[in-house]
Amino acid sequence: MRDLIGYGWKYPKIKWPDDARVVVSLVLNYEEGSELCVGDGDPEGERVGEFVYPSMDAQTRDLGIESTFEYGSRVGTWRVLDLFDEFGVKATIFACGRALERNPVVARAFTARGHEVAGHGYRWVDHLPSHRSRRRPASGRWAGIAATHRASTRGACWSKRAGFSTTAIHTPTKYPTGSR
Repeated sequence: MRDLIGYGWKYPKIKWPDDARVVVSLVLNYEEGSELCVGDGDPEGERVGEFVYPSMDAQTRDLGIESTFEYGSRVGTWRVLDLFDEFGVKATIFACGRALERNPVVARAFTARGHEVAGHGYRWVDHLPSHRSRRRPASGRWAGIAATHRASTRGACWSKRAGFSTTAIHTPTKYPTGSR
């Protein structure tokens, strides 16, 4: 049963690092190369994106969607990383294992620049039960990718430094989960 009552009037008083009144979590999803793609041998192509044409069937190669993902890995990601550097901010990178395999240069750049890499699955696929037959097993490959690339040069994130036992943010409360 879901908890729809929450803390009520007794919500926790959170003291953020440096007495911040607003906390912003920057997240970059890096999925380029892990999406469904007929050009990569998948039986169907990606159906979520900027250029989804209702008249095109999923078995037809969609160069519009492919080029959008390619732009992200070839240009867009580097521009975003440069902006993070320019403003002196660190981010969490939600990365798919296959995307890191296909672009090890950017995978190393994430950690070399001090960002934290978080597992976002091996492939960027639809995980709804009705689509289980279309998923390919990752064969444990994500675990090896994560072990190679997850180490962060900046150490524990702010919530651990602030004394919280976990880094997860439970969306219904907007407070870090765990205890101090």
